[in-house]
Amino acid sequence: TWLLSTATLWAQDSGWTYRADPADGLLPPIYRAVPVSLEQPDEVREEVTYRGQSQRYAQLRYGTDDSTRVLLVVDEVKRNEVDVYVDTNRNRIIEPQDRIDGGGPVYRIPLDVELTEGIAPVYRARIVLLRRGVLPNMVSVATCGCATGTVEIDGGQVVARRVDGNANGLFADSSDRVWLDLDNDGQWSGI
Repeated sequence: TWLLSTATLWAQDSGWTYRADPADGLLPPIYRAVPVSLEQPDEVREEVTYRGQSQRYAQLRYGTDDSTRVLLVVDEVKRNEVDVYVDTNRNRIIEPQDRIDGGGPVYRIPLDVELTEGIAPVYRARIVLLRRGVLPNMVSVATCGCATGTVEIDGGQVVARRVDGNANGLFADSSDRVWLDLDNDGQWSGI
């Protein structure tokens, strides 16, 4: 029996590497639905002039349970055209530089995972995928890529990949997936 802990994946010398390059033959991301609302969350300031007539808001906890939530704004310009803003610096202010380029429906966004749990925040680079939903009250998010390392099974080292199953950037929750290359042939067997 073995356990991959969150602390192991956070440690810089743990041997685990975050990979988000499609050339690495990554496993498909696991999307999580996030509701959006016409109601602006508390303690948010907006310093942009939106092009659309209505905005939808969502908040994403990307990191440990006490990390600062990331604000997402979907500005509905036209029926099939939106502008997306993501407060990647977590300052709770929507600013012009928070606008994500690209026409969607999937946006690739650099976003650091925030690790706190009673310590000064530590940040690790990640890539988040944001996908507009068919329904206007929903978006989906996923962490692109995986954490790659080795685990010991029956006295031998096996290459493993962890895929973020709940879009929090941690790779070590009970909802995350572990894939093992049990016979070292480059093929991934799920656990």
